Amino acid sequence: MYLTKRHNIYYIFYKVNWKKTCKSTKATTKKEALEFLTTFKKEQKKKQLNPSLNLDEFYKLYIGKAEVFLVRSSWSLARRTFNQFLKVVGHTTKLNELTHNQCKSYVFEKFKTSKKTFFSA
Repeated sequence: MYLTKRHNIYYIFYKVNWKKTCKSTKATTKKEALEFLTTFKKEQKKKQLNPSLNLDEFYKLYIGKAEVFLVRSSWSLARRTFNQFLKVVGHTTKLNELTHNQCKSYVFEKFKTSKKTFFSA
């Protein structure tokens, strides 16, 4: 994110979904533009961080993106893994409430149910 001056007006350039976007600050002085930039950064940060999002909502967002950007085998594996994780942890768990122990319990559950291999025999 950076400021640029064009025709005596400052603009902010930033990326949204990997695309460069421009927004006018409508400011003619650098001081006003920097003030606008700091408030704009705070607003963008609030939009990005959504601690009230639960795992089920996050799963839908992630799989939607994965289907577009990953090959079928990769997003299919991600979907299966995520579904197994949700069974262990729970669909209503909030992202910011997810603990290390919950993740460890998923790994332990996965280890218990996995097929025996050469190393575990």
